[in-house]
Amino acid sequence: MQPQDFLKAGIAVLPCTHKTKRPSIRWQKYQTRLPSQRDLDFWARKPINWAVVCGWQGLTVIDCDTMPDYVAWLAWAAAQGGEARRVASESYRVKTARGMHVYVFVEDKPRTGHFKWGDIKGRGGYVMIPPSVHPSGAVYTVVDDKAPILTVASLDQVIPDPPAPVVTIPPTVSVFASSSLWPRTLVEEIKERIPILSLLPEARQTGSHWYMARCPLHQDENPSLWVDTQKGICRCYVGCNEGKAMDVISLFAQMNGLDNKRAVRELAVRL
Repeated sequence: MQPQDFLKAGIAVLPCTHKTKRPSIRWQKYQTRLPSQRDLDFWARKPINWAVVCGWQGLTVIDCDTMPDYVAWLAWAAAQGGEARRVASESYRVKTARGMHVYVFVEDKPRTGHFKWGDIKGRGGYVMIPPSVHPSGAVYTVVDDKAPILTVASLDQVIPDPPAPVVTIPPTVSVFASSSLWPRTLVEEIKERIPILSLLPEARQTGSHWYMARCPLHQDENPSLWVDTQKGICRCYVGCNEGKAMDVISLFAQMNGLDNKRAVRELAVRL
């Protein structure tokens, strides 16, 4: 499938810098808005990589990082039978630099997460598509361009131990905070009600309130961003943002090329 084929199917695609996995535009808006064919033509004026935005129409990609991981998943799917075996044998797939991407439409639209043999790229994520070139020089290649992208009801039909769905918990009502004598500022509302992890869907928990994630501010193959959910801050070991800790507002601003004042206005809409 070419980028325009995904677009015709109602799935957003986006440009990335050639031979990298780094989007060359502010891509987050394409989680809720489709680009136009004119956008695609404009982006394609020079050599680029292409990515598809997961989540559209429930598009989910089973990302096995290595071929041994992929073979292990195939063996599990064959033993499992049913939808797992059908997806493993028939659904559209792309060979990556070291492993395999298996495409599937999932009706309950899962978020990005992890499983036993790799990653799940769902809502909040994107994957490279052919004919993109991996940083190593390997070319993403379709195994069978005529293969369909199959549909399943839920992720647990095709992988073991799927990531738990994200549950939104309403903020705890605080008499002090809601008192007319001590009204909360908009900045305080944003920091309280928008978790910093909502900007880092692939973060992995390493402690009671500690996480590690790939830094969205640079091409980060090995996670270098620590997150403290108790304080609502994060910082990149590599030195992004001059090594300063960032809260949800400053991280959003850096990710989208905004100043903090504009970031507050855009995040306020999410409230």
